[in-house]
Amino acid sequence: MTGEENREVDVGDKGQSKETALRHLFLTWLTAADDWLQLAVGVILAILALSSILHGLHSLRALFHYQSDFQQIFLDTVHSILLALISLELMWTVITYLREHNVPLEPFIYVGIISGVRKLLLLSVELSREDAGPAIYRYGLQELALEGLIILMLSIALYLVRRSKRWSAVSRQEEAR
Repeated sequence: MTGEENREVDVGDKGQSKETALRHLFLTWLTAADDWLQLAVGVILAILALSSILHGLHSLRALFHYQSDFQQIFLDTVHSILLALISLELMWTVITYLREHNVPLEPFIYVGIISGVRKLLLLSVELSREDAGPAIYRYGLQELALEGLIILMLSIALYLVRRSKRWSAVSRQEEAR
């Protein structure tokens, strides 16, 4: 039963027991509460995305003022923008849920890919520092390889999800003929 069906339940049917009517009323209230909480989460994610963008702009301004640690300022700017993208993808998931009452898989895959790229950038900068010893360097290379593998696997998953949606749409069109 989807969220829309829960909203359209007629609790006044004569064939229903009092307990069933109460259960449907409770489900209707829970569905409404879920929608309001999802809306609150969406607003919080929008605020987080906006504050990440503003922080990125502030970091970008520092970058153009030629402050001392160019790598750190650059990394901070990219980090803020990628966090904004993650927040926006999660917000899109909330919007889709509120519109269609289903949770799409693709935004979560995008968040995983963006998080992996963010980690790759952070590791690259850490490994390029002069004070990284051989043990840290070896560990960092292993972590870079693992993050790259995760990003590759998530990209393949995204391809398969999109391909299955196209295949589903083609199947439905053929059935309609």
